[in-house]
Amino acid sequence: MDIDQGIKLEKKVMIEKSLLEIYRFIEELEQQAKANQQRFKEAIQAAEILTTESQSSGLK
Repeated sequence: MDIDQGIKLEKKVMIEKSLLEIYRFIEELEQQAKANQQRFKEAIQAAEILTTESQSSGLK
């Protein structure tokens, strides 16, 4: 019975370590997503500025 409990405890520890790795990976992905979202917003703003500038130069 002690061996069985030891195996169960070992498996529990392995599962907890795996979950911790998964949570860390998810946090990293969330940070990357936020950074990508910010870069995307900046790219859209730059495109809007260029579009506005090209339209106003075409009107001159």
